[in-house]
Amino acid sequence: MFSYHRLIISLLLFSLVGTILAQVSPPTLIGGEKPVGILRYDLSNGILVLAQPRFSLSYARASVCLPLPESFRSHSAALSSWLEHLYLDSAEENRETPRQIMATLDCQVSVETDGDYVFFNLLCLSEDLPRAITTFLDILKEDRSREPFWGQALARLRLAHREPEVFGWDNAAPAITAALLSGRRLADIIGPAPATPLEPDALAALLTRMLLPDGLRILLSGRCEGEEISRQIAEKTAQWKKVEAMPALTGGRPGAPAAFEFVEWSTLATTPPRIIFYIKGPRPDSAELAPFLMSCSLLADGMTSLVGRRLMSRQKRIPFWLDTRFHTNARRSVFVLEVHVPPEHFDETEVQVLTAMELIQRGRWLEVDLDRARNQAFVHAAGWGQSLTAFHSRILHTRQPVQKSYLEEWQQLFSAVKRQQLQTAARKYLTLDRCAVLELPGKLEKPRGFDAASFRDTMNALLPISVRTALEEMKDVPDVPLPLPEREPSPLWGADFVPKVVRSGILRGPRVMLSETHDVPLVWMEVLYPGGRLIETEDTAGVNRLALLQRLLACRDPQGRLLLEKLEALGGRVRIFADNEYSGISLLAPNYFRQAVTGQFFTILHRHRPEKEDLARAETWRDLWSRPGEDSPAQRVLTATNAVFYGLGNAFGRPAGAGDKLDGETIAYHYSRHFYRMLPHVAILGDIQGTELLPVMSEFVSGSIFTQADLPLLRPIFPPGKVFEDIEPGMYVADLALPGPYAGDKDLVRMEILRWLYLNQPEIRGAFPAAWIDVVPLLSRGAIHLRFLADETGLTNTVPQVLKYLKDLAGQPINSWSLATSIKRAQLDYAVRKTDPWTHCHWLALNSLWNSPFWQDSAYNEILTSIRKDQIRDMLLRYFDGASYSLTYERLADPAPPPVEEEMAPGDAKGQDTPDREAVRPSNTGHVAVTS
Repeated sequence: MFSYHRLIISLLLFSLVGTILAQVSPPTLIGGEKPVGILRYDLSNGILVLAQPRFSLSYARASVCLPLPESFRSHSAALSSWLEHLYLDSAEENRETPRQIMATLDCQVSVETDGDYVFFNLLCLSEDLPRAITTFLDILKEDRSREPFWGQALARLRLAHREPEVFGWDNAAPAITAALLSGRRLADIIGPAPATPLEPDALAALLTRMLLPDGLRILLSGRCEGEEISRQIAEKTAQWKKVEAMPALTGGRPGAPAAFEFVEWSTLATTPPRIIFYIKGPRPDSAELAPFLMSCSLLADGMTSLVGRRLMSRQKRIPFWLDTRFHTNARRSVFVLEVHVPPEHFDETEVQVLTAMELIQRGRWLEVDLDRARNQAFVHAAGWGQSLTAFHSRILHTRQPVQKSYLEEWQQLFSAVKRQQLQTAARKYLTLDRCAVLELPGKLEKPRGFDAASFRDTMNALLPISVRTALEEMKDVPDVPLPLPEREPSPLWGADFVPKVVRSGILRGPRVMLSETHDVPLVWMEVLYPGGRLIETEDTAGVNRLALLQRLLACRDPQGRLLLEKLEALGGRVRIFADNEYSGISLLAPNYFRQAVTGQFFTILHRHRPEKEDLARAETWRDLWSRPGEDSPAQRVLTATNAVFYGLGNAFGRPAGAGDKLDGETIAYHYSRHFYRMLPHVAILGDIQGTELLPVMSEFVSGSIFTQADLPLLRPIFPPGKVFEDIEPGMYVADLALPGPYAGDKDLVRMEILRWLYLNQPEIRGAFPAAWIDVVPLLSRGAIHLRFLADETGLTNTVPQVLKYLKDLAGQPINSWSLATSIKRAQLDYAVRKTDPWTHCHWLALNSLWNSPFWQDSAYNEILTSIRKDQIRDMLLRYFDGASYSLTYERLADPAPPPVEEEMAPGDAKGQDTPDREAVRPSNTGHVAVTS
C-alpha cells in the first residue's frame, strides 16, 4: 500500500512538472551567438523573459518591467518613486518590509523608469537570483493601495522630496532628467511640495493593468540561467487569477510637447553655481539621432568646443567648466549641457551658448570641430547604456543584444554624417524652442526675476549683436585641422588577454592597475595624487583642482595650440576632482585612439613651465573653484562632525576658505611641488590588451624623478560625545561619526562585515522608521558616518536608540547564520562595486593609493571568509564603546507654504517669509549647537 501511494504521488508530481514545462517555449536566440545573443522565453500566460547571459561577471541582474499605459507615461518618474516607497519600504506593524525580505535573500532592489516601463531592478549573486525573482513576484501581487502602506509611503515620499535641499544638486539631477524624458515640464518637476500622483483606488486600477501577465516583461543579464529561471517564473505565475473586468483608468494625461522653458531654482545651495540646458532631441530609432548627437557634441563637448571658445575668447575671460551628458529612452532623447559659472556671468554665458547654436545652424565651424564632434559623440553613444536600467531598456525595446559590435556600428554612423545633415539637425533641435533652461545661482536672498518671456526677450535682444561679433572674429581664425592618427584596431582576446586585474609598474614611475573589459569599446583612466585637503590650507582652498585645471589650459604644442584641444579631438573627456585624501583627474576615451590619447594625456601632465598668460587665466578660475564642493546642509554637517572628530584646525574638518591668496604663481608652484614630482597612482580599465599602454606612458614619464608623498597620518581622536536634550520643532539633517579603522587592510574589510552585520542591515533601518539612515560604504577610510534626516521627535528618539544599540552589541552573541549572511552581502557589495566602470576604475586607483590587496578577488575573499567571531567582538570593544562619537546636526528651512487662496482674511499666512536656515556651530563637546 505504501508503495502504491508513492507511485500515485510520483505520477502527480511528474504531470505537474510536465504542465509547468509546457508553459515555457523553447528558447529563441536573437542577434548573435551564445553567450552574447539574447535568449527569448515565451510563457504560455503571456509573460516574456529575455536573457543576455554574461558569464564573465560574478553577479546576476534582473529587471521586472511593468508597462505604463500611454496616458500615464508622463507620470513615470513620479510613479516609480511612489511605487518604490509603497512596495519596498512599507509594512504592517511588526512585519518586515519587502526591502528587508529581499535583503534576507541577499538581493539588492531598486526602482527606476525609462518612460515606458517601471523597472524593479534586482541585483544578487547568481545562485540567489531564481529565489529572489519568485519572491519579488509574490510581493508585487499584494494589495498595498491601503493603510498602513499608503501612509508610510507618503511619509517616505515627503522625506525624499527634501533630498535635493539636504544633499545637494547631484542627488536631484538624475531624477529631473528622468522626468523630462518621460514628458514632464521642468516647472512641474521642481515643485514646492510632493504630491501623490494618484489616489489609492486609481493606483489600484493602474496596477491591475500593469500586472497583467501578457504585458509583463522580465529581463536577465549577467551570470544567469534563463531557462531554469523561466520555469520557476512559470510555476509562480501559473495560479495568477485572470481579471474579470478591467477597471477604468483615471488621472492620466499625455506628456508635454517639446517647448521652451525657463526655471530659476534660487533656494537650492549649489557650489559652484551653474546653468543647465536640457536640449530635447529625437527618438533613438530616428535617422536624425546621429546628426543631433554630433551637433550637440560640436556645441559643447570639451573646454575647446564652440561654447568653450566663445567663453574663453572674450575680452573679459569668464571662469567656467563644461559638463555634458546624454540620455535617452524609447521615445525621447535629451542632451544635458551643464555650465559651471559665477552668477554675475549668467547672462553673458547664456548668450554665448545660444550664439554657438546659431553658428552651428549657419555651418560656421572649423574642421577640427567636426573631428572632435565625431569622436566625442561616439563616447556618448558607447557609454549610453552602462547603467542597469539603460542596458535592459535597450534590450527590451530593440530586441537586440548590447554588445561591442553593435556599439562599433556607431562609428560608421558618425563617419557618414555630412555637413548639411548637421546643419539640418541644428536648425531643428539646437534652438531655444527645444530647450529647457534651469538656473542654479546658489542660495540667493532675492531671485534674479526672470521668467520664460523676459528670458526670451533678453536673449533676442543680445543674440544678434553677439552673432555678428562672433562671425567677425572667425574671419581671422585659420581653418587648420589637427593631424589625427590612424584609428587603432580593437584588441583581440588572444594569448595576452589578462582575465583579472594586474598590477604593473614603470621603472622609477607610477604603479598602474590594469583591467581588461572588452564589452564596451571605451577606455577609462584615473590618475590619483595623494594629499587632497592635507596639502591645502585655509588660504589655498581649492588649489588642487585649480592646479590640475591650469595644467590642462596651459600646455601648448610648438604651434601654440592647446594640447587639450587635440586630446578632446581624439574623443578624450576629462574630469577633475578632489577629496580629503587625494586629488585626481580622470579620462574617458574611445578605444580606437587609446594609445594616442594616453600619450597626449601624459604629455599634458608632465609638460612644465606655463606662460604668463596661462597664470593670469588660472587666477580667474579662483572664484569658481576655491571651495571644495557642494555647499549642502549634509556637507556642512559632515564638515562640522569632522572638525570635532579629528580636532579643531585639522584638514578634514576645516571649513572651506575663501582662497583669496591664490594667484597664478602659487597655483603653478603647487602643481610643480605636489603633482609634477609626486608619484601618481594610475588605474586603466576598458577595451585594452594587457600592458600595451605602459610603453606609451613610460615614454613621457621616464625623464621625471618621482618622490613618495610624505604626509601625516591623520587619525581620529575619538572624543566623548553628547546627545542633545531639547531641540526646536522642525526637520533636521544630522551626522553621527563613529570610530573606525583608518589603516590596516584586515581591519578595513572586517569593518565592512560590521557594517553589514549591524549597520547596513534593514533591521536597523526598520527599527527607526522616523529617520533616513544612510551608511557610507567602503570607498574611503576613517570614521563611520551615519546620516539622518528626521523631524525633532524622530531625531531625539533615534540617536539615543542607535547609540544604545551599538553599545550593547559587544555583550550579545554573534549568530553564525547572521555572520555568514553578512559575509555574503559583503561579497555582493564587492561585486556591485565592479558593475559601474567609473566606480571600478576609482576602486582600483584607491587600492594603488592605499597599497592594499583588495583589487585581488582572492585576497579580499580570503579576509572575508577567514574572519572569526572573536575578531568581530574585539572590533566592537575597540570602536563601539557607546561614549566615543561625534554628533552634529542642522535645522532645515521650513518648506514654502502652499499658495494662499484669494478669500483668505488679512493677517493670515499670506505674505509670511520662510524662516532662515539655521547655522551650525561646532563646540568642544562633540555637539553642534543650533542657533538662528
